[in-house]
Amino acid sequence: MYTINMKKIFLFVIILIGIGIFVITNDFIVLKEIAEAPIVQNETVINETFLVENYIRENITTIALEDPVLGGTFYVVEIIVNEKAKSGEFVYEDGHIQGKAKFTYEVQNNAIMLNDIQKKE
Repeated sequence: MYTINMKKIFLFVIILIGIGIFVITNDFIVLKEIAEAPIVQNETVINETFLVENYIRENITTIALEDPVLGGTFYVVEIIVNEKAKSGEFVYEDGHIQGKAKFTYEVQNNAIMLNDIQKKE
């Protein structure tokens, strides 16, 4: 017959809990490092997209093709940039009206120049 040694069972359970805590903590540390790591796939594309989006967001009040109504101020709702074609489109609104535009752009010394902004239906 086997006798149950409570000290051995207790020690076994403590070891299992310790291993579990180590594994869980280690996984969280790895996941945190992954979440904080910058995403760099093609640095020029990411920077170019960022520059175009940032330029449009900061200058939407002068870029918009119409004037805001009822005291509203335009803000950007969506921007799509096609780096290969150096073009894109954006949607903006002021809370009362919404506009859509397409554009082409150039990058010169990390500065964006929008060209050929046209209303999109």
